[in-house]
Amino acid sequence: LGGNDFSGLTLNTDAALPPKLEILDLSYTELTAEGLTQLLPLLSRGSNLVELSLRENNFSGLMLNTTMAAFPPNLEILSLYNTQLTAEELTQLLSLLSRGSNLVALYLSGNDFSGLTLNTTMAAFPPNLERLDLSVTSLTAEGLTQLLPLLSRASNLVELNLGGNDFSGLTLNTTIAAFPPTLEILSLYNTQLTAEGLTQLLSLLSRGSNLVALY
Repeated sequence: LGGNDFSGLTLNTDAALPPKLEILDLSYTELTAEGLTQLLPLLSRGSNLVELSLRENNFSGLMLNTTMAAFPPNLEILSLYNTQLTAEELTQLLSLLSRGSNLVALYLSGNDFSGLTLNTTMAAFPPNLERLDLSVTSLTAEGLTQLLPLLSRASNLVELNLGGNDFSGLTLNTTIAAFPPTLEILSLYNTQLTAEGLTQLLSLLSRGSNLVALY
């Protein structure tokens, strides 16, 4: 369904997706934050849905009832690439996504997570997440320090893309900060790191016994 115009979407609450649907592409469909809230009740009932693409829509101003809204229970791959999400909306989404025990790949590239502030004792990524793309999301050095406590608890994460952000002025508490212990692939291309930033990162990365690729 990618490339259609679903702006102004209003659904009857008894609407439903095909019962055995596994892959749904709603990219480039002019969906808004309101359209997403309309869709979530349907999507949450998609018990066989494993791959969902919502990329290139505009979800700015997203307000979710995190006690009621939900993504499909068996979802494995979710793309929210370039959907105009902010740091505030990311915190809302994490409340929903952290319940996604089957989610293994999450693509968030192209959003704006500048000014990220997380409750690191409550916020969490999905427990079985393996691939996370946070490239080109306006993350700063402060945002990275906010993220690291969450990422270090992601015990299945093997691939992390942080490229295209600005980590200039990075200062890490290398006795506390850590990358995920299972991480195999890490991308830090074009992140404004300096020699000082690199020496701090190396203290962390040298503990990464599974890291095989560093970009």
